[in-house]
Formats: sequence, C-alpha cells, structure tokens
Amino acid sequence: MPAALSTVLSAVFLETDPVRIIDSALVTEVLDLVKSCAGLFSIFPINVFMIGSLAAMGFRLFHKAKRVAVS
Repeated sequence: MPAALSTVLSAVFLETDPVRIIDSALVTEVLDLVKSCAGLFSIFPINVFMIGSLAAMGFRLFHKAKRVAVS
C-alpha cells in the first residue's frame, strides 16, 4: 500500500506549463484512502489500540517539547 500511496501522491500535481493542474481522480483516490483508514476507528479492538497509541505519541511529543523549551 505505501507504494500505491506514494504513486498517487506524486501524481496529484501534474506538471504542464508553468501552471499546476490538480487531477481530481487522484484526489478522490486519496480521499477514499483516508476514509478507509478512518473507518478503522469504528472496529472495537482496533480503535482502542489506535486511540491509545495516538495519545501516547502525543504525550511523548509534548514531553520532548517541554524538555527542549526548558533547556
């Protein structure tokens, strides 16, 4: 899946002249991918683990930021 995601993200902006054109089909694919990933929050055991890990990452980030700001 990461290879497909990188292909989609790299192809979202198509180079033409000096103007960039956004391909709406690729944007739709990216949005569908995000929606399917967000759908994991509705499955019971997975949502508990995902919310817990996101909260832990947030606390770790704020702890490191606090240490950097104090020093």
